[in-house]
Parts: sequence; structure tokens; C-alpha cells
Amino acid sequence: CESTSNCGLKCTRLIYVMMFFIIMCVVLAVYNTTIDPNNAFVKYFQKFNAFTSPNSWDFNIRFIFSQVIYHVALLTFSLFALCPGIAILGKCMHRGLQFIKIPLQASLFFIFCTMSDNDLANFQYFSTVVGNIFGFFAILFVIELAYGLNKRLPELPTVGRTFIFILMIIVYGLGIVGYIFVYVAYQQTAVVVLVSVSAIISVICFVFAIISKNAAVFPVSLLFFLQGLHLIFSANISYSDLVSKWVFKQPQFIGIASVGCSIGFLMLLVFNVTELTLAPLFNGLQSNDVDMGAMTSTDEDDDAQTPNSSYHYWAFHLVMIGAYCYMGLFTCTPQNAGMADTHFYSTAILQILAGLLVLWTEVWPMIAKDRVFY
Repeated sequence: CESTSNCGLKCTRLIYVMMFFIIMCVVLAVYNTTIDPNNAFVKYFQKFNAFTSPNSWDFNIRFIFSQVIYHVALLTFSLFALCPGIAILGKCMHRGLQFIKIPLQASLFFIFCTMSDNDLANFQYFSTVVGNIFGFFAILFVIELAYGLNKRLPELPTVGRTFIFILMIIVYGLGIVGYIFVYVAYQQTAVVVLVSVSAIISVICFVFAIISKNAAVFPVSLLFFLQGLHLIFSANISYSDLVSKWVFKQPQFIGIASVGCSIGFLMLLVFNVTELTLAPLFNGLQSNDVDMGAMTSTDEDDDAQTPNSSYHYWAFHLVMIGAYCYMGLFTCTPQNAGMADTHFYSTAILQILAGLLVLWTEVWPMIAKDRVFY
């Protein structure tokens, strides 16, 4: 920590991240479980009409919705702190006042327990789009970390390089399994076309990773695995009974959903600890046309009027909104065919964009010799 203020802010964000982890565990634990109507907890919440169906989708989406609205409120507060007094109050809310924030979050959950399933289903459209956008950036974060590891491969001992090589084979193989699963389960033309485009881009990335001097095979194989994982979950379950019988049943669901949610948790943790931004979008500029330092605030001082001092307030809450919506993608199945279509197409398009970005970082250095990537 560069200052006491900065330390306190990082600790506050870690509290938020730990809360996300706890909520993620709760949501995963209650998913796909039969609700006992005689349970005292359920009987109590029936007063609020919280559980109107025999599954836990209601509980999960209400929990996620309450957290999203909470962070939307703080995001709005951070963006529109138009005077120093409001900015100071915003900082106090962001850094402390746990005795106010925790009851406030609990109250929001109880309020959303009164919402109808139809209203929650409408919210799921929002969470699907925002969650997929977060998933797009989450993939880029994981790939960026993989590139950093890939650069250190020559420094690793033989055992370490062997382990990475075996891991690369495993993740690429799992990606292939994911793509095959989607092909077998769904016969819709649009699904086949989008999945094929995503697979072709990943294969091209793999080829260029082999022939380029970067030899970034491990990050590209990881990209292939993450794309396959996201496509499985985003595919419309109304297309095939295969998915509903396999993916969305325990214990298969717990394993895959835990991996998916953990990606979001990893992104939150990395953002909090390192304040990492999207390096793949800006790397390779030798002239430093884009100053990454200008996009982050490494010292959150007490001057509420300093422009950079408010950056991570709105940025952090924006990331938290995306993280909760992203968790909803893995724990709340689509409630109708239209929602499932929205889920799949937004996921597939963003997976293609992620593949194109990685492909650009592999191909462009071979064209522009004066630029260095990764």
C-alpha cells in the first residue's frame, strides 16, 4: 500500500469481494435443490411470496438482483458526486459504514422477495447482457494472466514446463469436448454457424501462436476452453434434452458452474489487488500513446476533488454489477425461449469478439515489425 488511505480502500474492496464469494457459494449450494415446503425458513419467506416454484431459481435471482441494485445505486452515487460534500459522503459510504451497508443490503433482499416471477424474468434479460459483457472481459483478463505466465515459461524448470504442457493439452481437449457437445446437442443453423465461426477463429489463433515467435500456445488453448465452457451454458436448453438432462443436473452442474463463477471471482480479486486494466487492448504501443497510469488511481488520497480519486469508486461498482450478473448466467437457467436465445446469441458474439482480439494480438506483430506484443 502506498498510503494509509489506499490500504483502507483495498481492504474495503476485499470485503466486497469476500461477500461476493460467500454469496456465490450460497447460490451454488442452493441451486437445483428441492425446496421443502415444511422448512421453517421457507415458511417464513412464503409470507413475502419469495418461493412460488419448487426450485431455487427464485432465491438465486432475488439474491443476485438485490446485490446488483445496491451496486447500481453506489455507481450512480459515485458518478454524480457533483460537489465536494457529496463526494466526501460517497467516500465514507464506499470505505466504511458497514453497520449501514449490511442492513441496507439485507433490506433490499427482503424487498425483492415481494417481486413476481415475471418481473424477475424481465430482469434476467438485463443480467444476461451485462453478465456476458463481463464474461467477455473476464476471458481477456484470464488470457492476459496466461500470457504473463507464458512469457516466464523459459525460466521455469523442466518439471514446470512439462506441467504447463500437460495442462495445455487438458484445457484444449476440454474446449474441443465443449464444442462437440454443443454441435451434438443443437441442430439449429444459427447455433452451428456461430459456434463454427468461434471454433475457426480459435484454431487460427492456435496456428499463429505456433508459428509466431511468441509461441503463446498456452493462452490460446485456454481461450478455446473458456469459449467452449461459455457456449455450453449459453446454448438454448429448449433446443435439446441432452443439455437439460446432463449440464443442468447435479453433480455435473456444480462442477462446471463452480468453474464458471470462479472466473468472475478471479477477475474481481485481480482487479482489487492489482487494479489491472485491459492490457490486451493497449499493449504493443512502444510510443506509450496510451498511458495506463492515467486510467488507474494508485493513491486514493483524501482530496475528494481530485479527478483520479473517484475513478475506482464507479469502476469497482461497475465491475461488481457485471460480476453478479455473470454469476446469474451460471446459476439461473433461462425462463423462456426468448431469454435463452438472448443468452446464447450475446454469448456467442462476444466469444467471437474475444477470439478476434486474441487473433489480432497474434497476427499484428508479424505485420508491424516495429511493435512488440506481450
